[in-house]
Amino acid sequence: MEIDDYYDGEIHDAAGDGEIDAANDGEEIGAAGADHHVAALAQQFLLQTLVLAREHAVLQYQQEGQPRVQNAALMAVQASTETSVRLLTDQQRDIAVKLGEALTATQASLREQLQQLQRVQDERGQQIESYVSDRLAKALQDVQKETHD
Repeated sequence: MEIDDYYDGEIHDAAGDGEIDAANDGEEIGAAGADHHVAALAQQFLLQTLVLAREHAVLQYQQEGQPRVQNAALMAVQASTETSVRLLTDQQRDIAVKLGEALTATQASLREQLQQLQRVQDERGQQIESYVSDRLAKALQDVQKETHD
């Protein structure tokens, strides 16, 4: 049986005369009046107890619901965090791939530039060697020419 079966939202007195006061219109309380008064107080006490029990049940239900709500909120935060972590991981992976590609392209470019620099250096070395050889040969010819003369 639920609390609502005991309590309909209104406070009634046991006698049904609308009086729950300690005195009956200034008359002296006799034995019958005292019984009526005690019954009215008991009825009022019972109704207040039922109201408190109902309020307690409502509060308990609300408190029981709070952990579920908090748990749901925590689960949502956890799901959001996991999604964010996945997105960040994917972004980091994409960045790592792009950096790897950029490093590979840079290495290839540097290798090509170094090879080109080596070719230019080799050509320059051959030109210098040829120039020096030509100068030495000419100087030798000049010396031989002077010695024959």
